[in-house]
Amino acid sequence: MRIESRRITMEREVFTAEGEESRRLLRELGSRIADLRELRNWSRFKLARRLGVPRGRVGRWERGECAPPIDSLVALSEVLDVSLDELVKGGRRAG
Repeated sequence: MRIESRRITMEREVFTAEGEESRRLLRELGSRIADLRELRNWSRFKLARRLGVPRGRVGRWERGECAPPIDSLVALSEVLDVSLDELVKGGRRAG
C-alpha cells in the first residue's frame, strides 16, 4: 500500500506542474490577444464582431480561462494582422 500511495502522490505532483504550465501559457496567450486588440484601439465587442463570436468568449480568452480553438486562432491572426507564430508564441518573426 505504501508504494501505491507514493506513486499516486508523484502522479499528482506531475499533473499539478503540467496544469500550472498550461495555465501560464493560457494567460500569456490571453495577454497577447488583449495587447494586440488594445494596440488597434478595439473593444472586445469590436474584435468579437470581426470574429463572429460572442464578446464574452473574447474576454475568457484574454483572461486565460480557455484557449481559442484552432479555427479561432487562425481568424485572430488574420483579423489582428499577425502570424500564428507571433500570436501563439509572441515576438515578431524575422524577415
